[in-house]
Parts: sequence; structure tokens; C-alpha cells
Amino acid sequence: MKLACSKCGKVNRVRHVGGGEVPRCDACFTLLDVPEGVLEPRSGIAWIPLCLWLLTCAGVVAWDLQRQARVVETLKQQALAEGRTAEAQHQAELAAQAREHQSRLQALEASHRALVGNPDLASGAAAERAHVLEWDARLRRDRSYAKSPLELNLLAMELTARDNSLTVAQSLFQVATLASPPKSRIAVTPEGKRFIIRIAFDMAALSWEEAGGNTKHDSVDALRTEAETMSARVIRDVLASVGVRDIERLTVACNRSLQASDPAPSPHPEDPTLAPKPPRSRMTAIFRVGVDQAGLAGVADWRSASIAQIGKMARVEFDMTRRLRLTYSLGDRPTASEPEGELEF
Repeated sequence: MKLACSKCGKVNRVRHVGGGEVPRCDACFTLLDVPEGVLEPRSGIAWIPLCLWLLTCAGVVAWDLQRQARVVETLKQQALAEGRTAEAQHQAELAAQAREHQSRLQALEASHRALVGNPDLASGAAAERAHVLEWDARLRRDRSYAKSPLELNLLAMELTARDNSLTVAQSLFQVATLASPPKSRIAVTPEGKRFIIRIAFDMAALSWEEAGGNTKHDSVDALRTEAETMSARVIRDVLASVGVRDIERLTVACNRSLQASDPAPSPHPEDPTLAPKPPRSRMTAIFRVGVDQAGLAGVADWRSASIAQIGKMARVEFDMTRRLRLTYSLGDRPTASEPEGELEF
């Protein structure tokens, strides 16, 4: 349908008018006069735009699918390449391990054949030479053969006893210090041509259950028995290290942390700040034994002597255990961490 513009006279081609729309002139955009009843609103679907939109969407989807397919293919090829590389590395490692294992087997086989064909090894001459060399090194007190703390301590005592730069008293003091329990108090005094050695040791150094104000014993007799056994052990260890030639008498005192009896009740029980503080514990000798030159000569080997044998030989010089009293506490009681005083002979 053609409509002429009333303003510019241009003839415009109008296809349809729908939804109350009024066409305009293509040249001056003036509203065109449309006769009433001539143009009807268009009905139906706009097939051409719809087909173009569908074709566009289909093209976009196809392009995206192709892109995703290319990405998947690339990833697949990368995974295959990495798998082939890992497999090649694994096979190379297996081959290297096989070659190393074969080389080790060949070396072991060659070493075994060499040992079998060695006449000195078969006859025992090599072992004899090794034994002679080791024994010579041990006689020279080679430190490389001392492995454990006990061996190192024994070696230190042996070297100290053979040190010609030390006097007899100094040698006895140092060797007795090494042979005694840790933190022991030692005194060496001359007595004629020989010396008197006095040793005071802490009972807690040989039994951790006897540290502080605690004890594992239920009776004073059990405490005395353990003190006697510990003293005999110290006598054996010291005499096995220093020897008996230069000793006139050896005394060993077993010390323990003791606490005085409880003080009188507080006159102000309602005020705990005014209550007296518990007394601090003090290091006290509870048992002392000694052996003299006559008893020392009766034992051939002190290192193999039994505790019972030494206990019968030693003479009890002091026994405080009969005056001790064991008490039991139901709650936590503040006590001093370190006892006062030094070890008593």
C-alpha cells in the first residue's frame, strides 16, 4: 500500500499498521494520513526474523561446541603425553634400580669369593692379628673402645689412677669422686703412710623415690635396710676403682633430707596468715659404716664381691634410723625444694 505525505509529497510504501501505530513519512517523519478501515493490524508470526534469530543461535552453539571439543582434545593429548613421559621415567628408574642391584650382587659375590680364597681368613691368622691389635689398643686405654657411659667412667678412673702428675691423695680423691654417686662429698686425709677416705652421699642419688620429704618405705626398718645396702654398694664401687693399697680406712655416710617435727598449734587458727610456716628440711646423715685395712685385705676382687659380703664386713659407726618417725600427709604440704645444709660425714 502506498501513501503520499501531505507535507513533502513523498510517496511512502506502508506494509502494515498494528497495535494502534501510525506510519510516518520516510523523508520528513510526518505522520501519514491512513484511511480508516484500510489497514488492519497484522496477525501471525514474523517468520523471517525468527528464522534469522534461530540460525544465529544455532551458529553460536555450533561454534561453542567446536571450541569445547578442541579444548577437550588438547587436554586429552596433554594427558596422554604426560602419561607416556611418566611411564618412560618409571621404566628408566626400574632399569637403574635393576642395574644397581645387579652391581651390588656382583660386588658381594666378588667380596665373598675373595674372602673364601683368603688363606689367612680360613686359617684364623687374620682374626689373630685383629685380636692382638685390639688387645694392644685396650692396654693403651684407647678411648675409641669405650662406648657406654660406664666404660667412659671406668676409663677416666683408670687414666686418673695412672697419672704420675698427681699425688696419691689427689689421685684417690679424683677416682673416689668418679666412683661415688653424683654430688657426693669426699674428703681424703693422711693417716700414717696411708689415707682415710670419707664419703657422704645423698640417698636420693641412688633412689629417686627417696627425694625430698617422700619415701617409699612403710617402716623405719625398711629404710635402714636400704641405707645399709646403698652404703655397701658405694664401698664396693669405690674400692674396686681406687684399690686398697693406700687406704687405711674408708667410711661411707648415707644422708637424707629430714624435716623437724610439726611446730606447736597456731594461736590464731582463724587467721591462716599468722600460722607458723613449716620448717625447712635439712640434709642429715642417718647411717654410716666403715671398713679398715684389716677388713680390706680379706677381699681379693672387690668388683665381684657381693653386697651381703661387704655388709657383714663393714662396721656400723652411726645409726640414726631408730630415732626417725614416719608421718603421713593426706593433702599437699609445702616443703622446701632443696634441703638446707651440706652432706654430713
